[in-house]
Amino acid sequence: MSRQLLVCTHQRLSKASCHSRGSVAIAEALEKEIHRQNLSISVERITCFGHCEEGVNVRLVGGKFWHHVTPPDVSALLEQVISMTD
Repeated sequence: MSRQLLVCTHQRLSKASCHSRGSVAIAEALEKEIHRQNLSISVERITCFGHCEEGVNVRLVGGKFWHHVTPPDVSALLEQVISMTD
């Protein structure tokens, strides 16, 4: 079963945003790890979830939200996604 992760990469000029907190690096780390593990999960970069204060924000389509995601969180986040799809 294929799943999709949405990563907010919105950049705001006047206040903090997911982009300014490193969301592009998070998306890239997710893509790299998904490829390394040959997982059936895709990553889509989106404009905004409206949770800027809680960024970096990631959402599993049809499911869970993760807030305040940092690069060290990527492996654990993917483990959670895998366990949700089994």
